[in-house]
Amino acid sequence: MPSFSDHPSNQRVKILITGDSGAGKSGCVASLANAGYNVRILDYDGGLDILGRYLTPEGIARTHYVTLQDDFKAGKATAWTRGLELLKHWKTPTEDLGPVSEWTDMDVLVIDSLTFAGEAAGRAVMQRNGNKMNGKPSQADWYDIQREAQQFITWLTSDDLVNCNLVVTAHLRGIVDKATEEVKDYPMTPGVSLSRNVGRFFNSLVRIDTRMVGGKPKKYFRTIPDDKLDIKIVADVPPEVDISKLDEIFAAAKRGPVAVAA
Repeated sequence: MPSFSDHPSNQRVKILITGDSGAGKSGCVASLANAGYNVRILDYDGGLDILGRYLTPEGIARTHYVTLQDDFKAGKATAWTRGLELLKHWKTPTEDLGPVSEWTDMDVLVIDSLTFAGEAAGRAVMQRNGNKMNGKPSQADWYDIQREAQQFITWLTSDDLVNCNLVVTAHLRGIVDKATEEVKDYPMTPGVSLSRNVGRFFNSLVRIDTRMVGGKPKKYFRTIPDDKLDIKIVADVPPEVDISKLDEIFAAAKRGPVAVAA
């Protein structure tokens, strides 16, 4: 019987980072590159400008990205397909990083963001089904879109297929509970059902919050649940962690859960 120290949760971090637009989801991965990880970003949002503010020269050298945008003027939905191709083999005109399946636990794949990746999947499916990429999806289209998005997440989080660490960002959406009529936040994905269930694919799910300290905004990762979001984390970390210390969450997660005394 293998020791639990060999369990994949002790080598591979899979974290879903949620927050509103402008919360700092894109920039927070800088600390990983600065700490020695090779960070590779599939950029569906086109909002990586802020990342350069926080990277050291060494961190810059360890950070790679590909921005994936559809050609709305030409009516061509290519971002989703191109992203899938890069996951099979990350190759651009200037670099060849090989198949993602061969990356190690010193590599970090970043999907920024799942929300916009899901929208790209929707446009790709619409075009593939013979519709305008920005048209209104039919029920059959919605089925295909949600299936594509879930298969994407399932592949990324599979420990049998992917060995590298995974950071996925997502915007938040409020969903009304029909029984209680209360609104609760979930990661924004194609379809309500996937939004409700996507958190189970990750061993950690945190939210970026902001509060004013000394007249200045302080951004931090909230690591304990509240009545708005079902937060979870497999790491011994404080309830609040500064947004610049994602590397510390990684280090704690790799040490594994803390044993609870009987």
